[in-house]
Amino acid sequence: MPTDQLVLDYANSAQMRVAVATRSLIHHETFSTVIGQQEYTLNNRVLELTSIFQDGRQSSRLTTPDALAFLSGSTTWVGDASYYIFGRTLGILPVPSTVFTVELLYKARPAELHSDAEMELSGEYERVADNLALQMQMADDGQPEVAQALLQDYITSLDRLRRRQRRGHSSRFPVIGVDRWL
Repeated sequence: MPTDQLVLDYANSAQMRVAVATRSLIHHETFSTVIGQQEYTLNNRVLELTSIFQDGRQSSRLTTPDALAFLSGSTTWVGDASYYIFGRTLGILPVPSTVFTVELLYKARPAELHSDAEMELSGEYERVADNLALQMQMADDGQPEVAQALLQDYITSLDRLRRRQRRGHSSRFPVIGVDRWL
């Protein structure tokens, strides 16, 4: 019989796997800039940045070569508010000369569960994560046939969720820390 902590570990692992695979958790965060500070560390929960607004105006993302050219001093900044991302670092251009609000919209990793409270995932996403957690438990509990059936259900359900998301979303966003489009 698994311990309460083990069940919680299965739930955390399953919730993380489903949220990352489907990018189904959307979060919003704001912060104020500091005069003269160009770079800010992103929240560890940020998985995929979808939009940035500076004082209510949407910013455009610089390509890595353009950001590197500016940062190396080989070019000067001329243009509208923009941003770049290197790993977990968000850079804002032009360098703030006043304090203003930056609003981030991003796809997030789930917060770790510390009790049997509900998952951050909801609806069908939560059902898929629950089944995956049960699959992990059955695999560790010596019930491979049940675990295999639950694993197949997870794979099928995850594929269905991804197809549904692709039909509903035509745009792609860069993944934080990875310089390519998904």
